[in-house]
Amino acid sequence: MITPKQINLALKISLSMLILLSVAGLYFANQKLTSIATETSQLKADVIVGQKQLAVYEKTKVQVESLSYVNELANKVLPTDTNQSAIVAEISEFALRSTLTLNQITFADTSQNVIAPKSTKSTLLVPKGVVVIPVTIQIKAGAKYTNLLSFLKIIEDNQRKSQVTNISLTPDSKDRSKLSSVTIQLNMYAQQPSAGSKK
Repeated sequence: MITPKQINLALKISLSMLILLSVAGLYFANQKLTSIATETSQLKADVIVGQKQLAVYEKTKVQVESLSYVNELANKVLPTDTNQSAIVAEISEFALRSTLTLNQITFADTSQNVIAPKSTKSTLLVPKGVVVIPVTIQIKAGAKYTNLLSFLKIIEDNQRKSQVTNISLTPDSKDRSKLSSVTIQLNMYAQQPSAGSKK
């Protein structure tokens, strides 16, 4: 027969085991929560790193696109084309836009024109790898001053690097608003062709 003492002892043992089980459960639950918190923090850190890498990528992409634009602009300022026909077409377009009629376009000897000719008054230093193309432009008689100024303005505003080195004007004896002769000496600049591109 079970005595009251035995019942009391059994209750104490059961209560002690229940407390131990509760403590163990809390311990394991805390370990699980700590692990979840650690994983969450790591995931958050990975997301932040990913966002920073994406920002760096976008910045690099913008820089590459900007560099591409700079290279494109540089090719416009100093084109690689030194072909005389292309230069004639370019100057002819300027004259057409200025309502001028060209009489003649001549080129100096460009076989060794990497440096600026000594006869020019220009103080512009020509860097290595840049070709100077001296051009003489003669405009047909009857040109107006305003049209000539427009022509010079177009040359100045053109992206391609060029420099007017001399202008010779002769006013018309009968109509002072017009010119009987105009001669313009112009230096145009281009990138020196590479050895592999020379014919």
